[in-house]
Amino acid sequence: MELFTLGTGAAWPDADRSAPAFLVKHAGTPYLIDCGGGTCHQLMKVGCKPSELTHILITHIHIDHCVEFPSLVFGAYLTGKSGEYKVYGPEGVAHFTKSIFNDTYDFAKAMMKNLRKIDIDIKTKEFSTGIILKENELVIDSIPVEHGINTLAYRFTAGGKKLVFSSDTAPCANLIKISKDADVLVIECSFPESFGIKNGHCIPSQVGKIAEEANVNSVILTHLFPVCKDKENEMIAEIKKYYHGEVTVAEDLQRFII
Repeated sequence: MELFTLGTGAAWPDADRSAPAFLVKHAGTPYLIDCGGGTCHQLMKVGCKPSELTHILITHIHIDHCVEFPSLVFGAYLTGKSGEYKVYGPEGVAHFTKSIFNDTYDFAKAMMKNLRKIDIDIKTKEFSTGIILKENELVIDSIPVEHGINTLAYRFTAGGKKLVFSSDTAPCANLIKISKDADVLVIECSFPESFGIKNGHCIPSQVGKIAEEANVNSVILTHLFPVCKDKENEMIAEIKKYYHGEVTVAEDLQRFII
C-alpha cells in the first residue's frame, strides 16, 4: 500500500496545511479518505486525477472533511470520468451526498447529460462496525469513534500490513481496538499538550497512550491546527513519554510505503 498525505490540517485556515484528505493506493486502485477543501489540487499534485477515483471514504460530515466533495465529483465527470463513484461513510452520508446533487446543485446532472452524455452516478453505503469493502486482497473495515457526530475510523489491511485512520476523535476503546498491532496509525493530534484536553480530539499525551496500548509500530500525526506550528518537537517528546515507536509529524503531500 501507498499512503499520500494530501491534507494534514484542520478547520482553521492554514497556509502550510490543506484540509483533511488522504489517498491510499493498492493494486493500482486509489482510495480517497475525506475530501476537505483543496483536495482536487492535492490529488493532482501526487499524480492522481479526480476522474481516476472510484472509492471515496468519508469519516464524518464536518465541513473540513467533506466540503470539496461536490467540486471533486463534478470536476471528475467534466474531465473524463465514466461509471460510478462508490461513497462510504457513517449514518448521514447518504443524505449528504443525495442532497448535494438532488437539491443544492440540482442543475449538475442535466448539465453533465448535455455536455458529456453521461450520468453523475453516486452509490452511497452507510456503515458502523465491520467490513465495508473487500477487493484485490484488500480489506477495509470501520468502527465508530468519539467526536460528537457519527464518525468512523478506518483500517486498511493488505499483504499482512495494517494501516489505520483515526479520524477526529477523543481517546476511546474503539480506536485502540481497531488500531491493535497496526503497522501505521494515522492519528489526529489537533493541539499541543499545553492546550489541555479537548472534547472530541487528542493531545500528544493521549496519542502516546493510545499508540502504546494498541501496540502500533508507528504513528503519523495529522489534523494539526495552526497552534501546533513550531511546537512539533515538543509534541513528539510528550508522545515519547508513553510510546516507544516511531512518530512522524505529517506534512502535506508526503508519500509513505506501508
